[in-house]
Amino acid sequence: MVTKIAEQLNDNRGIITSQINQIQALLALGLAQEAKNISGVVQNNLNYLPEKLKFQGLISLGNVWRTLGDVETANRVLQQALELAESSDSLAEIQTSNLSLADTWQAWGNLERERELPIRYEYLPWRCDLNQTGSSNLSQQYYDRAEEYYRQVFEPENSQPSIATIKAKLNLLKLLITNSQWSEARQLANNIQLANLPQSRTKVYAQINLAKNLACLKQHNSLESTSWTPITNLVETAIQEAEVLQDKRAKSYALGNLAGLYEYFAFLAQQQQQLTPAEQWRQEAKPLTQQALYLAQPSEMPDIAYQWQWQLGRLFKAEENTLESINYYQAAVQTLEAVRGDLLTINSDVQFSFRDNIEPVYRQLAQLLLQQPSAANLVQTRQLIQNLQLAELENFLRCNLQNTQVLDNIANRTNSTEAIVYPILLDGQIDVIVKLPNDNQLKYHKTEVSRGEVEQILQRLQTNLARPDTRKKVQEDANQIYQWLIAPIAIDLEQAEVNTLVFFLDTPLRNIPMAVLYDGNNYLIEKYAVALTSGLELLETQTLPTGDLNAMLAGLTQSVRGNIPLKNVGKQFNQISAEIPSEILLDNQFTVSNFEHQLQSLPFPVVHIATHGQFSSQPENTFIEAWDSSIDLNRLSSLLKNSEVSKTQSIELLVLAACQTAQGDKRATLGLAGVAINAGARSTLATLWKVSADESPGLLLSQFYQELIDRPDLSKAEALRRAQLEFLKDDSRSRPYFWASYVLLGNWL
Repeated sequence: MVTKIAEQLNDNRGIITSQINQIQALLALGLAQEAKNISGVVQNNLNYLPEKLKFQGLISLGNVWRTLGDVETANRVLQQALELAESSDSLAEIQTSNLSLADTWQAWGNLERERELPIRYEYLPWRCDLNQTGSSNLSQQYYDRAEEYYRQVFEPENSQPSIATIKAKLNLLKLLITNSQWSEARQLANNIQLANLPQSRTKVYAQINLAKNLACLKQHNSLESTSWTPITNLVETAIQEAEVLQDKRAKSYALGNLAGLYEYFAFLAQQQQQLTPAEQWRQEAKPLTQQALYLAQPSEMPDIAYQWQWQLGRLFKAEENTLESINYYQAAVQTLEAVRGDLLTINSDVQFSFRDNIEPVYRQLAQLLLQQPSAANLVQTRQLIQNLQLAELENFLRCNLQNTQVLDNIANRTNSTEAIVYPILLDGQIDVIVKLPNDNQLKYHKTEVSRGEVEQILQRLQTNLARPDTRKKVQEDANQIYQWLIAPIAIDLEQAEVNTLVFFLDTPLRNIPMAVLYDGNNYLIEKYAVALTSGLELLETQTLPTGDLNAMLAGLTQSVRGNIPLKNVGKQFNQISAEIPSEILLDNQFTVSNFEHQLQSLPFPVVHIATHGQFSSQPENTFIEAWDSSIDLNRLSSLLKNSEVSKTQSIELLVLAACQTAQGDKRATLGLAGVAINAGARSTLATLWKVSADESPGLLLSQFYQELIDRPDLSKAEALRRAQLEFLKDDSRSRPYFWASYVLLGNWL
């Protein structure tokens, strides 16, 4: 309304001021995507504003970008805000700038650190992970920068206690605990005083924030003499102040967290075999959680309501009331499904993590459902895991995705010969659901195995696959995974006359090419064509039309930005262009502008890129190298989506050769899935590691193209299989290092 009035009065300053206020309000409500939609106009008009308004605009924009996960842009914008604040010598503005910059550097460190952490299966909000791995060198650098900025907020002599200084101390306290700097954290905690803050929702959140950090310090200290009373008192005070404020959101948040603390007390009692106290604490926690849920109706406050639905699910699960537990878990998932995108960009007072606050809900419900693997529960579990991956991709891409093509419809088409395999890693078990062709009943089997053993084997196999001299070690671990996933259904696959296995892989398995699974005598690829799917078959599944096939080939042979030369890319392109008509951009011809121009000039059903690149769980670290610059995920997606072929049809095949998954990144193949989906390609063929020994990649790919040209009825998955089998026949290239790197994602026909 204010913006419309300003527009009618032709008041440009009023319009921008109103839009800045809208951004701040939307961020407070957790609606960062909506805030982003306004931010472009604000950014374009900042230079026309007086310095004070320009400062507010920069702070708002920086917070939007940080909340959306673009920490690099956020840092750049907030640095401009700090320069303005310092030039005006405003202490309040300097503190505000430093606080936002500190939050950005901490978020940057968290992103870098979480890519190396294992999946979270079990999670209690008040239970601290005291055994988490230490920070990498890079994340530690980010954390050090964050600490510098936090201390700039509250350490100067002329700084007075304020919301900014309290937030800085609380956020630094969380950082120190995350980084296992326990003595520094205890010292800082003793200097945080909240009593003098004015009553507000921010104060309520601050009290709970402090209580959770103190709970972590107590769990680390584990001294019986350290009382829980001050921690409990903080949360109870937060409830009382929320009541005075008549703030339903704040009261719900405080009540639910007190119940969560009681849930943790029940967990501690259960661990010590004190069954009666454990039950008593749960009985205290349940009505508090139900009251919190009543205040935060899912239709009104879904970001809070789902937490209390989940909490009730955990409480009933602990009592072995499986039916009631499943009901609350299902309600929590239903609430999450409605607002998932906004939850991942919630305001800074109540930050959410996909790993901690969303993924465990799905996995815990799956584990409950599979305790009784009825036909209905198998169907629901399969859909649940598909939705989990959709949530993960939305979190990665920071956008909403629409599942417009149901994978079932593809598998159920007439004369289908594919089996779709859903391996699911849960706590202490591996579950596999299988959809056989022309069979409406799902197959299921479970293997009990420790999470640690699974993670160790997967990590070791991933490492050895990228080495040329580790065939025996690869076969040993690949055989173990075969026994878990395929051996129990081998007879079913034979009886159903399956010739293609399409894997819908759970996160920990995605860095492993399924073609390399080994039965003791043969690799999986020797019996089946293999493909991967994300479940997001956004484009109609069809075979590759080879009659008028032509390709755009872009790549580098020379070193750029410190990468080693890819000497055989030229030979690779010669081999491929001998099979299909091609436009070639090599070395200094492969600039971003030339690439864009060529894509927009002619329709290329095949886009083949052979250059250094990386797939990462962070969009800004997913990129390919052109001659003049790196092309990140968003830019590459934009180039491909705006290509000439995309105007009338889809890119049939996108090939990304010489790329690799980011080392140590548990979710690195999110980058591959993100490229595949954002590019709008029917199929994506990519490498999980680089093969640098000889011209092998070019030979394999030229064989792949030759199979497609010679046999128009051949599926892409079968063409890839035949090319890989040619390598298996050659003793010099039969090791998995040379042929297993390639994975086909998307349309396998």
